[in-house]
Amino acid sequence: MKKIIAAILKRIGRHRGAPRLYIEGQAPARGGFTPGVRYSLERHEGRQALVLRLDRQGTKVVSRKVKSDREQPVIDLNSHEALGLFADMESVRVIIRPGEIWIVPEAVEVRRRERVSRLASELAEGRISTAAIAHGAGVMTHAMHTGLKDAGIQPRLKWAIELEEDALDQACRVNDAWSGDTIAVAMPLQQVAFADSYVRDCLEPVSLLEAGLPCTAASVAGRSKKRLAQAEDDGAAGHLVAGFLALLAQANPAIMVLENVVPYFSTASAAILRTQLRELGYDVQEVTIEGGDYAIEKRTRRVMVAVTHGLSMDVEAFLSHPAPEKAHRKVGDVLEPVAADDPCWSAMTYLREKEARDAAAGKGFRMAIVGPDATEVGTIGAGYQKNRSTEPKLAHPENPALLRLFTPVEHARLKGIPEKLIAGVESATRAHEMLGQSVIWPAFRHLGHFIGQSIRPLAQPRHPVMTAAA
Repeated sequence: MKKIIAAILKRIGRHRGAPRLYIEGQAPARGGFTPGVRYSLERHEGRQALVLRLDRQGTKVVSRKVKSDREQPVIDLNSHEALGLFADMESVRVIIRPGEIWIVPEAVEVRRRERVSRLASELAEGRISTAAIAHGAGVMTHAMHTGLKDAGIQPRLKWAIELEEDALDQACRVNDAWSGDTIAVAMPLQQVAFADSYVRDCLEPVSLLEAGLPCTAASVAGRSKKRLAQAEDDGAAGHLVAGFLALLAQANPAIMVLENVVPYFSTASAAILRTQLRELGYDVQEVTIEGGDYAIEKRTRRVMVAVTHGLSMDVEAFLSHPAPEKAHRKVGDVLEPVAADDPCWSAMTYLREKEARDAAAGKGFRMAIVGPDATEVGTIGAGYQKNRSTEPKLAHPENPALLRLFTPVEHARLKGIPEKLIAGVESATRAHEMLGQSVIWPAFRHLGHFIGQSIRPLAQPRHPVMTAAA
């Protein structure tokens, strides 16, 4: 293949009712297209390309223009015959090589059409390829896969990236969203994105990418605890949007779903993400999901859904879309049998004393103590086993002075998560971490079902598939 001399993004204008492309300057001259030389035009329909080649017998001649006392070449294409291949496009790439100029669709448009075509081909076979970043133990993946199956689409997880190897081991062992050919990547996502080209190149494109980026720096409490002026100042997680965008470009999904705490969507990272997604040809929509509408735990999360421009999906309608009726359960319905004299019951004297000090100081922190008749509990986070003051505690059935933490199984039930997803995790601390980093399972099953129903009508590619380069 001939070397590239220049690559230029050019807008297609209009002149006398026809598309017009104007190429001038030193770049075409370096390729041999100097004033007065002849060239021919060749249309490549399959590749959606127009090729200009130096040709002594060619019917076209490079014009000349004098600018600042210097003569420079001008190529002025102004006809439907020449530019009809690009009639529905605003811009094209002009690739200049020795002796030839390739005019091809803008790369963003090529990739947009590639993902629409891929999705349509998969749906025609009743399937969809998926991938996950910051996968954890795969609770969100499992929920969305279940919802897609409810919509009659068979999902297949191609790859999953997660920093914690034991979480991927757990998912591989018990999560039926996984298959024998799912690639497990237990590495920092930023290393995969920017340093490890071997692993990155093994991650094939997919039609649905979902992620739940770490949110400790985005929450108000997280910034306060770490004394951060902004979420991006956090050395552990503040920069992850950059690696995420690089991996998204690698995956080139037709649909992207990102969940996080509500404050994340007011960060600079979220602003960058929205803008870059739009420039890549996505329509970006966001909704807030109230966990209490689906489960006992009242976990509020916001979801960003990026849908390839041209696909029809009104994510706002998700909130009014018929959802599975919330199970009218009480805390008592999810409790495991724990004896009244079990050592897990405690007076939690330190926390009660702290509550008293906070109240005396005018602080709003209060212990969240619930009984078996409660129909809701507050958010249970990844550090639940640390026994923090504001996370839910269960009151003793007989002695009001005693409390205990919920067990991992109870934690899963409060979130509506199938218990099998933490089966075999021996450490309660680790089980709570996996659950606390996850989502309200029925809510994301509902979202998966909504997405599945929205994309099912797409049966055939809407545009021809184009190559990514000239």
